[in-house]
Amino acid sequence: MAPAGQRVELHPGTPSRRVDLVGHRGLWIRGRLQGEDGRALAQVQIGCGRELNPWNAGELQALANDEGRFRIGPLFPGTYQLRTLGGDGVFGWPSEATTVEAGASNVVLVLPSRHSIGGRVVDREGRAVDAHVHLLRQNSSLGQETSQREQGAFLFIALEPDTYSVQAEAPDGRVAVRSIVLAEGTRVEGIVLTLEEGTRIGVRHDLERYARCAIWAGDALAADSSVHYGRESFETVPAGPLRIELYSGDEIFAVRELIGRAGRVESVEFDLVPGD
Repeated sequence: MAPAGQRVELHPGTPSRRVDLVGHRGLWIRGRLQGEDGRALAQVQIGCGRELNPWNAGELQALANDEGRFRIGPLFPGTYQLRTLGGDGVFGWPSEATTVEAGASNVVLVLPSRHSIGGRVVDREGRAVDAHVHLLRQNSSLGQETSQREQGAFLFIALEPDTYSVQAEAPDGRVAVRSIVLAEGTRVEGIVLTLEEGTRIGVRHDLERYARCAIWAGDALAADSSVHYGRESFETVPAGPLRIELYSGDEIFAVRELIGRAGRVESVEFDLVPGD
């Protein structure tokens, strides 16, 4: 039974009022989620609502099963919009909405591969590894765990064409990072991130204002995070030549270069206030 609601006004001095609510048996939307290659996509969330918004407010959600099948309801009669929200090893901005009627069955949602970046995380021997993967741009990042069904696999969807860094970190501190260019109308797949022992970098500054810290390993953005006044912020990044930038918006306050040593902790202090 679909939930029913009705607005009622109770005037001053009126102790009660009879209200008749008409319920609906409730309709369901049933379908299948798949990739452009026709392969079923499992454990991916689907959102359903009359008016979709970036915060998922008021949406019903369902999770595709191991065969990619889903059902959403019970619903009032009417037109609804469906979109994919990410799931097992799949993450990104919500996909474009698909309009369907309540009660529809055999709905096929296709997760577009255009403007996506995907690959897998492995160790030195080429074995798949569970890891946390970040897709980085300055002042922006997406993060997710690798797939539980297909070990080491990851996919970021619905991206803007741009230059990204894909960074992976295992629980034991091994890391990997690559710079990726995603051109208009294309996808990047088959990326292999090979984990190596990293170096841990601590950054502190004396500015009494908001600042961010970007750590570059060659042409790849290996870390990008906020650094609060008086606190040391730590990031694990690949060992080797590193460039550390303290910035806010388009303004770079200071730059430091160093050689990160595998398995070591390095501290960097930016003393930028005169007289301190």
